[in-house]
Amino acid sequence: CGEVDARVIDLDGVYDPGLPNDRLLLGMKGSISEFELGVLRARMYEAARAKAQRGELRISVPFGYVWHRDFSGSIPTCACRRPFA
Repeated sequence: CGEVDARVIDLDGVYDPGLPNDRLLLGMKGSISEFELGVLRARMYEAARAKAQRGELRISVPFGYVWHRDFSGSIPTCACRRPFA
């Protein structure tokens, strides 16, 4: 960006990567964003683990199977299984 005189624009302002101060600010914003992304991932992972411990975690089941609180398995009369019978 700095070599072709391009600008970076976001909600906070307009930055010129050719200027040292703007380049430093953009680098810091990127580092902070990367850190926040890691924090969000960790929170989501811990929330999924907590749901799994409580038995509330629902994950997708393969084609031809159904999800039910008490049962997760195939249904033999399911229309999606007829072509394979």
